[in-house]
Amino acid sequence: MMNRRRFLSTGMIGAGLVGTPGLVAASMVKPSEPVAQANTFNEKWARADLESLGIPKSWWHVQQGLFPFSPERVLVIKKRPSDRGFRPLKEKLLQSGFGGNDHFSEEKLDYALWITHKLTTCYHVPEYFEPWGTKLAAREDLGAGMGLSGHVGIVHQFQPASGSQSVPTTNGPLDWWLVLIPGGVDFQSLDDLPTHVLFGLVLADSGKDFSLYVPWCGCLSTIWKTTPDWTRVSQMDRLMAARYLNRRLVDVM
Repeated sequence: MMNRRRFLSTGMIGAGLVGTPGLVAASMVKPSEPVAQANTFNEKWARADLESLGIPKSWWHVQQGLFPFSPERVLVIKKRPSDRGFRPLKEKLLQSGFGGNDHFSEEKLDYALWITHKLTTCYHVPEYFEPWGTKLAAREDLGAGMGLSGHVGIVHQFQPASGSQSVPTTNGPLDWWLVLIPGGVDFQSLDDLPTHVLFGLVLADSGKDFSLYVPWCGCLSTIWKTTPDWTRVSQMDRLMAARYLNRRLVDVM
């Protein structure tokens, strides 16, 4: 677990407010809200297991509700993605038996590869696209991941668990991702409900940090079970969704 003092110090320096915690606390609340509420917000984050959240670029990002979910890591998919950018890999996977069956549809494969393509493009690692896409397809073929229940799924375990495969993440050891599907899609979920929200995780070094999957899943499980309406979340814009879920994390910690 990251040292609490170090985390607060890093945040203050990044925000340019070293030595002025009152200003830091007040900066994240509306004028009508008491500063004490902001201090409670700070204390909850200070007690968090930051290894499962990542390391914010600055305390300002935390104060603005932009950590660990951030708008630049929120994808919105309003209709089935075109396979134009990944058709060769899709055909290869279909021929290998991934997708096109009753528990793993071809449509689900399109979404999986589109998301993987976006991730590798974001991190400027196009050479990872085929191995990540293949591993995610194999993971989905084992059972529900992108379609769990309650309109929620996860995109995970597509990075290798051994060896070294570095990724230039933004938040230290891991980046949190969010995928919003306003119209919902049938991912063969356990409760037969359409999936509207997907959570994703990208590790800076999957061989070294693979153990972070467990606490990350623990954090997700907490907000998953306590958030009343995921269909409503899927209708939010990127900024609103990121801030809403970051607040949910704070509230349940």
